[in-house]
Amino acid sequence: VETGNVVIGTAGKGIDFSAQTASTTGTTTAELLDHYEEGTFVPVWTGTGTGSVTSYDNSAGHYIKIGGLCWVSMYTAYAHTSGTLTAYNVTNLPFTSSSTNAAVGTSGGREFGHTGKGMNCVITGSSTTAVMKMVDTAFVANSYIRMGCVYATA
Repeated sequence: VETGNVVIGTAGKGIDFSAQTASTTGTTTAELLDHYEEGTFVPVWTGTGTGSVTSYDNSAGHYIKIGGLCWVSMYTAYAHTSGTLTAYNVTNLPFTSSSTNAAVGTSGGREFGHTGKGMNCVITGSSTTAVMKMVDTAFVANSYIRMGCVYATA
């Protein structure tokens, strides 16, 4: 295509990679790239532990979904809290996670301004909530937080 875009006109159709050589050690379950999307969302922050999130400023999120994976990047400029939080729950993720391939891991989460500690992110199956925990400590009041996470979608 020299000009314009390739448009897939029917839902469930996409780019078929079945002519390629499949993995020799795994089992191929799909070879059709059938979704690409990027956009923004507004993460909603709540806390767990002996405290609570009283308010937050400048919460923003960005996502890119390719096939069955979604990468999200989230930020809040100032999480006002009371008490001690052992974790943040971030709801309103753009896609529900897969029930069979529960989401996973972290890609650079960090609390800025106080401890500078890294964070882990877990998204369980069939959910639109990420649970973020600080490494080796609890969250303190008025944290700046950035988090990225990749998860399998439903």
